[in-house]
Amino acid sequence: YKLLNYTCPAANLNGGEDFCGGMVQSDVRIDGNASNGDISIVLRSDGTPQPDGYWVILSVDPAPAGNLMLQKNTAGNPAWPAAGAVTLTPNGPLFGTWYTVKVLEQPLGTFRIKYWQRGQPEPTGWMVTYTDPSPFPCGTAGDGIAWRPGISGHNDLMSYDNFKVFSAASVTGAQIWDTIPAGV
Repeated sequence: YKLLNYTCPAANLNGGEDFCGGMVQSDVRIDGNASNGDISIVLRSDGTPQPDGYWVILSVDPAPAGNLMLQKNTAGNPAWPAAGAVTLTPNGPLFGTWYTVKVLEQPLGTFRIKYWQRGQPEPTGWMVTYTDPSPFPCGTAGDGIAWRPGISGHNDLMSYDNFKVFSAASVTGAQIWDTIPAGV
């Protein structure tokens, strides 16, 4: 198996600004057959060799914390807060099935997570809501830390599709208009 870790380049994210707070959504499929088959989405990582950051893991088995869990890495060491996970066995995710995973960090350090089978209606509520008592702070353009979302592989085969990032940054001076066609 190939370990994969991809984070969005700065040029694709608001001109290089940190991604702190916002939403990441992707369709995912666990293609392998490892007994611990799982897939993860990076909500934000500092991109260092031993990264700090937050990952969301969808797993066919409930180890180490649940089928749907938040993972916090501190200096590359993973932790799975019990309040940041949910066990759905025996009705958890299956190999070879496409799911949509959505994670929202808003406000800073508060995470909301859900997933559903692709093509089905999105659940109205969140499956996991967790507030980190000591969240990683957002940086500034000059601090040398660049928080980025992305995808991350585990020791299994996986597929990603429709990866989307929505920033929580405010829009200033925006204008919306609509031209009414003639004859309407």
